[in-house]
Amino acid sequence: MGHVPSANERVLIADDVITDGASKRAALDLLRRESDADVVAMIVAVDRLEPTDGASTTTALERLEAELGLAARALIDIRQLVSGADVGEEMRSSIVEYLRGVTVRAP
Repeated sequence: MGHVPSANERVLIADDVITDGASKRAALDLLRRESDADVVAMIVAVDRLEPTDGASTTTALERLEAELGLAARALIDIRQLVSGADVGEEMRSSIVEYLRGVTVRAP
């Protein structure tokens, strides 16, 4: 951690993507262990909509929000990203087929 927040300093955890939430949980644990900062929210650019376990209908982002008691949001999810991507219909179909096997809410 480059900057150790001071006591009660408000912190937003930001990251590029969330898959299973492990790195976000590790960042929060580090902040709580090394500072008295007030972590107020978490934001990611892309939510991959992956389940928290094989049978779950809850995404990792939703689970983190519920377990950690802080707002957790994504700018865009994988469905939105794929629907707006200029990749051609054949590639889009391949991506959608893949996502149907690994996401909670397939496109």
